Amino acid sequence: MAGSIFYNWWAALVAFTIYFFCNLQSGDTPTQILIQTFIIALVVFVASFLVRYLIAFVMYTPTEIEQEENPSDEHIEVNEDMEKADLEVNTESQAEELAKAVKTMMAQDE
Repeated sequence: MAGSIFYNWWAALVAFTIYFFCNLQSGDTPTQILIQTFIIALVVFVASFLVRYLIAFVMYTPTEIEQEENPSDEHIEVNEDMEKADLEVNTESQAEELAKAVKTMMAQDE
């Protein structure tokens, strides 16, 4: 899950505080206010598990786009073969150019 259980405790504490101060001026007895406040804090504490689970699910579940971007093994092998062929062609052409350059330099020295 995303985060830790301390986030649940903080959410319960915040809910407890807000609900307590909002109902403090009501005509209810202090005992009723405290019981209702503890019930609200417990509900928020449990709901925080659900929220943390949903956040973790969204963050760590790959999307279809990411799966399509990752090529399969066949495509990787084909790409590697093509890159090797291109590298061989480039190496041969570079070797020929280098040989011509060496020949012209040797001809100029004579």
